[in-house]
Amino acid sequence: MYPIKYRILYPEIERWMRENGISINELARRVGTSGQTMQNHLYGISQFKLNTIWKLVELTGIPFEALFSE
Repeated sequence: MYPIKYRILYPEIERWMRENGISINELARRVGTSGQTMQNHLYGISQFKLNTIWKLVELTGIPFEALFSE
């Protein structure tokens, strides 16, 4: 079900998380979703919902186009 190697598909999200010391679970809490759901989104197993995307843009301050480039 999961990719063989767990890897966040969105470099800007991963960079922001590293720079701010934010775990996947903390990121999920801040945007109002579960850690498992956020993990699935970041690893490309499921797609982000539009409201989660806009919360991430607001939280990180990174433009949509940059945030979701792979």
